[in-house]
Amino acid sequence: MSSLRKLELGGSNSNSTNILQSLKSFSSLESLAYIHSNLTAPVITYALTNLSSLEYLHLEGSALNDNFLSSIGQMTSLKVLSLAFGGNYGTLPNQGWCELKIFKSWHSLTTILRKHFLHVLET
Repeated sequence: MSSLRKLELGGSNSNSTNILQSLKSFSSLESLAYIHSNLTAPVITYALTNLSSLEYLHLEGSALNDNFLSSIGQMTSLKVLSLAFGGNYGTLPNQGWCELKIFKSWHSLTTILRKHFLHVLET
């Protein structure tokens, strides 16, 4: 199972927290979708630790806090980040997002955040 490349979960499955907490051992995971969950930012942040191969992260409708983007750290392989239909996730860190090509929460970004986001993509 360490060769798992894609994982899709949704809803509020009672085993989802345990599954996400075990993700650290799946270093080859490239795509993670966890849609409309009731998970908190600490659980997702812990799950994302050491997922250096992660390219696609879809957390639409997830219950995340204001500092989520800065707390997940540098994700240098990430190409797509989708946080649509959620709350305010904070600002993007200045480093570690150089491969990010698609950010699907544009409609909820303020003008200042949009400028910051574009600056991060250009550098």
